[in-house]
Amino acid sequence: MTCPCGKDCRERSAECHSRCERYLAYEREKHAEYARKAARGDRNGKTCGMERMGRESARKEREGRRHWR
Repeated sequence: MTCPCGKDCRERSAECHSRCERYLAYEREKHAEYARKAARGDRNGKTCGMERMGRESARKEREGRRHWR
């Protein structure tokens, strides 16, 4: 999905995006994709393995056993 308006567009002007039918269709598609991604949920959240590693790392640091530095 790329913007249909390029430098070679003959109808390009300052108000092009408010009335250009190709751009308005692109914008509707873009917002629909954003809605689909939001409906899927947060995929950047921590997995249970990442949470466990964080707890283990914090425990090791409290015990003075940080080995990566």
